[in-house]
Amino acid sequence: MIVLIVMTSINFLPAAVWDMKTGRYSGYFGWNALSILLFIAVASGFDSIRQGNEGPVVMTDISFHLFQVLVLSRLYVEFAHHHKYKVWLHRQYHKLTDHEDPRGLK
Repeated sequence: MIVLIVMTSINFLPAAVWDMKTGRYSGYFGWNALSILLFIAVASGFDSIRQGNEGPVVMTDISFHLFQVLVLSRLYVEFAHHHKYKVWLHRQYHKLTDHEDPRGLK
C-alpha cells in the first residue's frame, strides 16, 4: 500500500512545487507540497506502526519514504517530462529576460 502512495505522490509533488500558471518556483514549504509530504509521513508512519515496529524504526521508515518521494519526483521531472518542462522553462527564460530566442519558441 505504501508503495502505491509513494508512487502517486511522485506524480503530484512536481505540480505542487512549480506553479505552472505564473512560472514561479513555490518550493517545498508551500501548502500544497507540505500537505503531500505530511501525508507521506503519516501514511508511512502508520504503516510502520501497524507492522509492529518501535519508535526509531518508525522514524527511519518515515525518513526513507520522504527521501524517496523527494528524489524520485525530481528524477520524474528530469526524465519523464524532460522535453515539456525544458521547453517551458526555456520560453519563460526568454520572456523574463527579453532575449531573442534562437530556436523561435516564443
